[in-house]
Amino acid sequence: MIVTLLQGLKGADNVINANFRKLVLGRAVGNAGDSIYMIAMNWFILQLTNSAL
Repeated sequence: MIVTLLQGLKGADNVINANFRKLVLGRAVGNAGDSIYMIAMNWFILQLTNSAL
């Protein structure tokens, strides 16, 4: 989906578009990593305390 969105962007300067593409991809990977971290941390706390509260 992101690649399709970025392919639709047309600009005069391909370097700026390439950098923007890298920025968006980096942010997407970072957000995915943060989400995995939060799930793992919550699971770890659940395992330690045996309580969902």
